[in-house]
Amino acid sequence: MNLYLVGDSEFVEHLSKIIIDNLGNNNFGVNEFITATGLNRNYVSRRIKSIKKTTINQFMTEIRLEKAREFLLKGTYTAAEVSYNTGFRTPSYFNRCFHEYFGYTPGDIKKEQPIYLKARFLTVKR
Repeated sequence: MNLYLVGDSEFVEHLSKIIIDNLGNNNFGVNEFITATGLNRNYVSRRIKSIKKTTINQFMTEIRLEKAREFLLKGTYTAAEVSYNTGFRTPSYFNRCFHEYFGYTPGDIKKEQPIYLKARFLTVKR
């Protein structure tokens, strides 16, 4: 697939898949991501900025946070396990990013699960 020629949604989907495929690797940063895309860094940066209105790093963090929320909603893992399984280096950094992005903490999901879960925890603060 030539990523220079695909539409926006296909482009984002392909980039998201690369991030998800490397989810548990906390050494998978922007440089490794760019290498995995096979594209020019400036091109990826401009295209993500144009489509998602964010940086490459923030895009990667948001994909990781969305997957983290999925794992937490399933209720199988602790917040610390989820933090490592989604590529965050420390649970405290994960908790801070999660709270800033969603407006509630990973612990809030664990406390209120499963009763109140659907309505409150499926929205994003932004």
